[in-house]
Amino acid sequence: MNKTHIQIPKRILEQFLTASQELFIAQDILEDFLFASDKEFIQKMRHLRKEHQKGRVKEWQELKTGYGV
Repeated sequence: MNKTHIQIPKRILEQFLTASQELFIAQDILEDFLFASDKEFIQKMRHLRKEHQKGRVKEWQELKTGYGV
């Protein structure tokens, strides 16, 4: 047996990949649900949207610098 490679039956690998994709989808759905259920988050997003609509925005570089990115 080669020490740098392993053999996995194709069917098992396909099942693993399908399960991984489903997990990512489930994580996204759960995250959306948690954000949608958080009243404080919703209020903050509504406030920020109103500020944006009024033209109160900052430059991207300024935001990145402010958050240390």
